[in-house]
Amino acid sequence: MKATISFQVDFEDIPETLSDLIGLIVSNDIPLLSRKLENILDDIPDGLYSASMSQIDQTRQHLAKMDQKLLDYGNILAGFVKVDTDLKSGTKEKLSLTPDATHSQPLDTKDIKNKEKI
Repeated sequence: MKATISFQVDFEDIPETLSDLIGLIVSNDIPLLSRKLENILDDIPDGLYSASMSQIDQTRQHLAKMDQKLLDYGNILAGFVKVDTDLKSGTKEKLSLTPDATHSQPLDTKDIKNKEKI
């Protein structure tokens, strides 16, 4: 089941927050994928074809999840760049923020652990 989550950060903190989220991919997802691919490389020569096919499928599914995350992060960054450009060029006089958004604390992604299991 898929779920959409959202949180608020100060506008100027968006690039740092995106960097933190992408850092989670680098520190959690990439090593996991690397281990899975290494397992596949070990299993194929040993004739463990069924296990290799399963690992390949799981790896592809994980890559699809990573791709979706990166698509989301790219869309957030594109929105940030558009608003930032508009603000700097004066086409938008005031960024519309909800009262909660003006007092939000940035997300501390260091406390987030990747709990996705493949």
